[in-house]
Amino acid sequence: MTQRLKSALVTGAFMLYCALSLGDTVYYLISITIGLMLIYALFCVLTAYLTLDFSQQLDSKRGERGDTAKLSVNIKHSCFLPMSPFNLELQMPSGEANTQVNIKALKVHTMQLEAQLKHVGLFGFGVKKIVISDIFAFFEIKKQFEDNLPQVLSLPRSFEIDKLSFPPGDDGKALKNESGEDISAPEDIRSYRPGDPLKRIHWKLSVRLNEPIVRRFEVPAPPDTLILVDLQNPVLTGNIKEEKLRLQDTVCETALSVGVMQLKENRPVRVPLYGSSLGEYRQDNINTVEILKEELALELFREAMPFEEVISIELGRMQRTGASVLVTTRLNAKIVDLVADIRRTGAMVRFYFISFKPESPENIPYITRLQHHFVEVRYVTPA
Repeated sequence: MTQRLKSALVTGAFMLYCALSLGDTVYYLISITIGLMLIYALFCVLTAYLTLDFSQQLDSKRGERGDTAKLSVNIKHSCFLPMSPFNLELQMPSGEANTQVNIKALKVHTMQLEAQLKHVGLFGFGVKKIVISDIFAFFEIKKQFEDNLPQVLSLPRSFEIDKLSFPPGDDGKALKNESGEDISAPEDIRSYRPGDPLKRIHWKLSVRLNEPIVRRFEVPAPPDTLILVDLQNPVLTGNIKEEKLRLQDTVCETALSVGVMQLKENRPVRVPLYGSSLGEYRQDNINTVEILKEELALELFREAMPFEEVISIELGRMQRTGASVLVTTRLNAKIVDLVADIRRTGAMVRFYFISFKPESPENIPYITRLQHHFVEVRYVTPA
């Protein structure tokens, strides 16, 4: 019940009381007028509500951070009497908003909404509620659409970074002999082909089968580039939502950039994800990078495993890891010790420290210790 409706009901009741008490026709006319206004207002609101036809659709359900998302909205109603503009409560990627639209009866009103994707993540974008009101503002009826609110996925975008370093004698690709095979690992046999080296001929089997047979060897797999991403809530210098989102964007985009650089050279990349749900991206083809973008964008940065535990688990899983990349907003003694353990395995390590104040006094001792263990430390400040 609106404040105007309360005032109208009180005024109408008082005018009717005066009319019955004094018998003056003026009071009757005023009370009847107020009653007719109430009937008119209720009829308009109910008719518009019951005949409301609404639809909304995103032009695209995904885009990179910085792109513009577009939404098409169609509204129609069948109330032929004058009404107040409809109030649309919007859910935008950047927050909530309101707008008013005048809609003529029996005509489809089409409107286009645009919003910039400022941050990485999954965001609701659309009309979540329509408030229908009469011209006297006596009645309001709200129609909810939150359950079917369109969602747009804002993907991280990559940027150029320096190439990774690998252990001496290992350029990040498979170490092959001249034939492209590992002679220490026989895999199968096959018939001799012109050009096969004589040292590969299986002489005993060739005599038995009365035809030349050669050994076939497996091709050694190149070492992984392990990318460890800190999916916990970022370390903030202040309790600011915008700062948190910018740090999350930078974490996702730094990890993506490393992956893109390696995948472009067909080097295998492994990105274990210990966030709100467990998963792992493991590919060696740049055509699969959209999967990595989507998995990073869907991370919620809450209920994630502590980064120290992530490093410990992956340290135990390391096999053919040529280079490790850590992307985090936190720096402490435990993390430094674990990174030093990774270096002892022989893998080269690059440490991306995401912070607005990377060289603050409390961070310098940890950074110095990392560098003492020949860890390549890089600072990334959110844009």
